[in-house]
Amino acid sequence: MGRTFGGRRLFLVFQHISDEVATPIHARDMKANERRLYEEYENRKRAKDTEGYELGDSDLDKPEVIKEPMNVVPRYAGKLKMFKTSVSLPGFIIDDLRRLARIRGMTSYQALPRELLSEKVYEEKRRLDLFG
Repeated sequence: MGRTFGGRRLFLVFQHISDEVATPIHARDMKANERRLYEEYENRKRAKDTEGYELGDSDLDKPEVIKEPMNVVPRYAGKLKMFKTSVSLPGFIIDDLRRLARIRGMTSYQALPRELLSEKVYEEKRRLDLFG
């Protein structure tokens, strides 16, 4: 059982060929009882993945409401120097980023963390009055 990127829940049957290879035999939409079992499984898995994770800003059920528009205009002298970095994130955060990217009309979720991080850093600098 699993879920597509579009959120469709499917029941899949595979033929085991080796430890690394399986052939799909059958696929269909989940029945109501299978959806219930799968939701319970997902909830248990999400609870395990989110132990110790309490960042309220990532809660998509309660989106942040921006009361006044922010016109962010960075002031850079010349080209912006980019540094490569790597961040490990739980699977459910990647799923949320994919959903948010689709909502924002982006073709890939990979630019979204940079955009969200830039917005958050700007908000924190403004909150702490660090613009001189």
